[in-house]
Parts: sequence; structure tokens; C-alpha cells
Amino acid sequence: MKDRSLHDCLADCHRAQGEPELELKALRAGLEACARASPKADRPTIARWRSYFLFRALECAAAGEDEPALTQALRELQGTRADLTAVEQVLVDLCHCTVLLARRRFDAALSQAGATLPAATAAAAALPADCPSLVDLQGALEIGSRDGLYLATLGRGPAARHLLAASGQNGPPAVRHLAAFQTSVHCLEAGDLEGAEAALRAFGTDPALSPLHERAAQMLAQGLLALAKGDAVGAKLVLSRCLKLAHRRVGNTQLVAQVLNVLGPLLASQGDREGADQMLTSSATLSRALGDAPSLLAALRAACEAGIGTDAEQGAAYLAKKEGQLAERVGDVVGSGAHAELVQAAETRLAHPPPARPSVKDARVFIRPHLRNLAPYKPIVPLDVISARLGFAEKDIVKLDANENPYGPPPEVTAALASLEYPNIYPDPESRALCEGLSRWHGIPVEHLMVGAGADELLDFIMRCVLEPGEYIVDCPPTFTMYAYDAAVNAARVCTVPRLDGFRLDIKGIKKAVEEVRPKILFLTSPNNPDGSIVSDEDILELLELPVLVVFDEAYIEFSDEPSKMGWVQQYENLIVLRTFSKCAALAGMRLGYGAFPLSLIEVLWRAKQPYNVTVATQVAGLAAMRNIPYIERVRDLLVVERERLSAALLEQVPYLRPFPSHANFLLCRVTDGRDAAALRERLAREYGVMIRHYSTPDLQDCVRISVGKPEHTDKLIAALVALQ
Repeated sequence: MKDRSLHDCLADCHRAQGEPELELKALRAGLEACARASPKADRPTIARWRSYFLFRALECAAAGEDEPALTQALRELQGTRADLTAVEQVLVDLCHCTVLLARRRFDAALSQAGATLPAATAAAAALPADCPSLVDLQGALEIGSRDGLYLATLGRGPAARHLLAASGQNGPPAVRHLAAFQTSVHCLEAGDLEGAEAALRAFGTDPALSPLHERAAQMLAQGLLALAKGDAVGAKLVLSRCLKLAHRRVGNTQLVAQVLNVLGPLLASQGDREGADQMLTSSATLSRALGDAPSLLAALRAACEAGIGTDAEQGAAYLAKKEGQLAERVGDVVGSGAHAELVQAAETRLAHPPPARPSVKDARVFIRPHLRNLAPYKPIVPLDVISARLGFAEKDIVKLDANENPYGPPPEVTAALASLEYPNIYPDPESRALCEGLSRWHGIPVEHLMVGAGADELLDFIMRCVLEPGEYIVDCPPTFTMYAYDAAVNAARVCTVPRLDGFRLDIKGIKKAVEEVRPKILFLTSPNNPDGSIVSDEDILELLELPVLVVFDEAYIEFSDEPSKMGWVQQYENLIVLRTFSKCAALAGMRLGYGAFPLSLIEVLWRAKQPYNVTVATQVAGLAAMRNIPYIERVRDLLVVERERLSAALLEQVPYLRPFPSHANFLLCRVTDGRDAAALRERLAREYGVMIRHYSTPDLQDCVRISVGKPEHTDKLIAALVALQ
């Protein structure tokens, strides 16, 4: 018996290290030990050991795609059938199923499983809990579960669920729970969210679960689904609660090990290597004490794959160290000779770790979980792409879809860029000359100002510095969609407070949201994009009384009669005001934005800012633009006049468009008379080369947004709209 246990433990160690050849060798040695057994030995016990080693040999050969070894192992398994009980014969039949799966003969494998598993589950239900054969049968049903997992990883979700249902149906609770839980994990890894949800529902609502077991199982299901949907913070929170419940109240140590094996890689993916180490070490210790080899090996593999340490070599060393601890444990059980052999093997691997084996099948495993299913931001299509797509020359396209300034920047900008010096030298990391120019222009102390590569960069920068994963922002749609997008990128949550009629802010709704979810940031835009409405001073002052950081986006403020709120940051510690050169100074392509911050906040933000984020060319362009403020003001006046002319022309000549009042350089229009807004946008582009913006969100799906252009642009647009009546 000791010899057989030793070979079994050696095979475990080789499997954990990813050495299938040595694992197979150890299993063959176990088979030879069975053959050398005394004639007086218990023949059923010997047959059981022989089947166990043969099954493991078959599994190992299948993993290594060793066809001769597969065939030999199956033949030997069939040869032992006469010595096995009816229950033990299930194991042989399921091994045959495994071979069929390894050869990708899916239909034959499912047929084999369908013939075997119902009888096996019925037998399991009839056996008493203390019957030794029940252990063997549960192992057989676990094979059915594992084969279901194999199908799941191949993307054959329905077949996987069918096989899992067969292996768990009417079986003992432990088998049903294991089948459902492991299926959910592998379906999630394979992207089969439907299969995962079905398995988790079965896992969390099993009638055999006690109330506390059911709570723990349901929490585990919620955590796994949250993880699959990219909510790493929510998953960590739920799984941590599940761990406490399973450990302290339920006493389900196997469930605890499973949760630890999920939490460990999750923490590692978030950069918490210390936490991951604690989770996986705890799982290994617990699994070792239980004699739960699958959970133990899962913990060791997770530790190595997560690369606990600074590189893959240290990850392998970590695994070898854990194997050494396992060796000591095994040595206590099987004797000093085995102890010495195993410890020596572990120490050898620790001193000379093997090169890292390629184990990554999909590079997305390196991506933070919450980003894997992130919906991409949909930017405006570039002019050259539009030209190629529509067949219009670039000069003939009327581009009214991105709120760009059609007049271009002051002539000083072009001259300054033409004579640009020192592009080989890194730019001023603090953009001091720019900040001093902005201070003079707006009358704001320079200490309050920071420049970024567009206001968009500052939006993302503020969120990175302020928000912890899982914390909330308040968004008031319809508005600039970058707020919600950047929140998703930074693993934050969005509390949506929709605007009222006329695009007015729902002040009561915002106050309620602040009270209920305790957000860190409230984003406001004035004039608001896409409708051009203004936030009143009364509303701003009321919202500044709330315990939330108000980020006030004034990208279009120049086109309104409202004064900027930049100076308010000297009075309010919870106010940031953002501005941009993209609209008023026509520098959208240079990416130049800036913000006014409270001194207590900006002092900390400077420490985290990327040092060379604003290029030499961009800084030169911004300084040149500020040398001709009168030009900027003249262009603004032209666009405001043209905005009003465009609005009047739409009201008079285009009955199916109803423009909303606007204080920006664009008009939002409701498409009426049963017309389709998307189709209107498409026809204007395809037939006339006129580009406008259409929104696909439910609150704006019947709307288009039209940027204000030059008079000739307005004329061409109106003519096209009239022609389309």
C-alpha cells in the first residue's frame, strides 16, 4: 500500500510541475506495484488501485496527445473489468468517454456518457453515505463533470451542459455541486456566459443545500458572474463575504478552497500579489489537510500561472517551494524513504527551476478583468476615411459632425509651427509658459492651472487620481459620453441621473444619488453637449454644497454669454473647471486642454501627472494662439451669428427638424414627421457629402446634432435638407 501511495504522490508532484512524461512514468510504476502484489492480497482492492492508475495514465496520455499510450491504457482498463464491481465499471466506461473526447469524437463521447451516467447517478442515490463504493462512484461522476468542462473549453456550450446535467442529475449533493460549480468556472473562461449562468443557478438553488450552504453557494455564483462581466471590485467583495460565510458559518472546507482558488488569481490580476499569495497558500494548506488533491493542484497551478514573484522563474520557484511543503506532508504519511525522495526532487526543482512552459492560450488573460468586455468609445471618422468611403474629395465634404472650428487657428499658430525649434528636446513638463499665458488671459493665479493633452486627458487623469475601483461618479445624460467611458476604464461605477424636460438638471435626483451611493465625482457640462443648454449659477451653487467633487466642463463656454466659473476654484475646494483650445482656438488636432483646480488638490495632482504629456508643438501652438485673442473673439462672434442663422433657417425651411435652443457651436435637432434620424444622416453623407451626428442612445435616437460652420456650409446643408423633404 505504501508503494502505491508513494507512486500516486510522485505523480501528483510531476503533474503540478507540468511534467507529463515523468507523471506517466510514476503511474506505470504504480501499475507495476499492483502487478507485484501478493496472491493473498485483497483482489478487489488491487483491481481498484490498478484502475485508478490506469485512469490517471490515460488522462495524462490524453493531455499529452500520446495516441499509443491512450490506446494501451484503454485496452488495459477493459481487461480489468471482470475484477471490478458494477459501480467500479462506471469508471472504465467514463474513461472510454474521455478517450473519445481526446480524439474529438464528440457525438460518440456523448452517446457513451448518456448510456453510463444515468445508471451511475441512480446507483449513487441508492448507496448509503458511508459506503466505500460511493467514493469511487463520486470520482466517476467527477470524470463526467470534467469531460463537460473539456467540452466547455472547446466552445461547445450546449454539449457541455448536457454532459454536466447527466453527471449531476440525481447524484449525491457533493457531485451535483462540484459539477455545477466547475462547469460555471470553465464556461466563464470559454466565454459561454449563458452556460455559466445556468450552472450557477443550479449550484445556488440545489434543494439539498442547507440555508447557510445555499447562501454561500449563491454568493459564490454572484461573485463569479460579476467577475465574468468585468466587475472585479464587485466580484472581490462578494467572494470575500462568501469566504467568511463558508469558513465560519457553513464549515464547508471544500467550498472555501474553491473560493480561495478564484480569489487568488483575481487579486493577482489587480496587482495585489501579497493578497494573492495569502489566498493561494491558504487554499493549498487547506486542500492538503483535506487530502483534496484537485483543489491543491489547482492552487499550485494558479500560483505559478499568476507569476507570484517578479517573473516566471520566481513563479516556478514558488511552485517548487509549495511542492517541497507537500513532500514533507506526504513523507509524514508514507515513511521516511518517500519523504527523502520527494524532498530531494522538490529541492532540485527549486534550485534549478525548469524554463517556463508556454501556458498562455489567449493574451487577454493579462488584461484587467473589468476591461475585457469594455465597449469601445466610438470616435468621429477621420476626414480622409470619409472621403474614401463616400467618394467625395476632402475639400468638397462639409464636416458638421464633430463641433470643430471651420475657420482654423490664428495665423500666428501656422507661422510658429513652421518655424518650430528644438523638437528633439523634451517639452517643459509643467508647461509653465502656457500656464502663465492662461493666467494672464483669464485672470486666474497660475498656481491653480494645469495643462493636458486635451481636456479628455484631464478627465481621465482626474478619475485615476480620485476614484478607487468600485466607487461612483454621477452622470447626467444626455451629456458628453466620455464621462461614463472613462469611469468604466478606471473600474468605477456610474450612477445615472437623467435630465428633465428641456435638458434641465434633476437637482433632487442628484442630491438623492449623492446620499445613496456616496459618489466621489459629479460631472456637469455647460453648455451641455449635445443640446447646448446652460447650468444656472443657482444650480451650481446648490450642488457645490454637496459632499462631492464637481467637475465643471466648459468646453463650449466661449459661445455663450455666461462668464466662466474658473475663478470659483479659489473659493470652493470641491470644484474643478475644465477648458479647451479645440473649439474657440481651432486646435482640436493639437490636443490642448487646461483646468483650474483648488490649490489643495492641484498640489497632489502634480505628483501623479505624466511629465511630458503636452508636446513641444502643442505648447508652441497654444502660446501662438494666445498672442491673437482678438482673432479668437472675432471667430467666436461669427460662429454665434451663424448658429442663429442656421436655427432660423431650419425652423423656416425644414419642417421635419426642430432645433433646440443652444449656447454652443452646434444645434441639437429633433427629427419629426416619422422620419428616421439615422437614415437622414446617412443620406446627407452619401448623396451630398454633408456630415452630421446621429445618436444611437434611447434618449436621443430620434435626434441629430449639427455643428455650426461657415455661411457656405449652412447654405449647402439647408439646400440638401430641403431637397430631401
